[in-house]
Amino acid sequence: MLLSVNTTVHMLLRGNTTAHVLLSGNTTANMLLCGNTTAQMLFTVNTTAHILLSGNTTARMLLIGNTTVHMLFSGNTTAHMLFTGNTTSYMLFTVNTTAHVLLSGNTTARMLLIGNTTVHMLHADCGIPTE
Repeated sequence: MLLSVNTTVHMLLRGNTTAHVLLSGNTTANMLLCGNTTAQMLFTVNTTAHILLSGNTTARMLLIGNTTVHMLFSGNTTAHMLFTGNTTSYMLFTVNTTAHVLLSGNTTARMLLIGNTTVHMLHADCGIPTE
């Protein structure tokens, strides 16, 4: 999927599903990923995403340029994320969740971690892991 310029998308992905999503230019995405789902996402330029990842789900995300993301990760979920350039992220990780996060350039990440959760964070500006 390529979503570009003033686009709104509502997606439900469930049951052995793979999604490749590019969101660009004043785009809003509401996504539910459930049940053995893999998502590779690029969010760029004034993009808002509301994402629920549940049940053996893997997400790879690149967030660039004035992007806001609200995410809930639940149930054996893995997330690989790169945040760069005035990006805000609100994340809830629960139950056997692993997250690899790189933050760069005026980035804010707020995370709530519940139940056997591992988060690896690196802030690119200083090159050291952050709490």
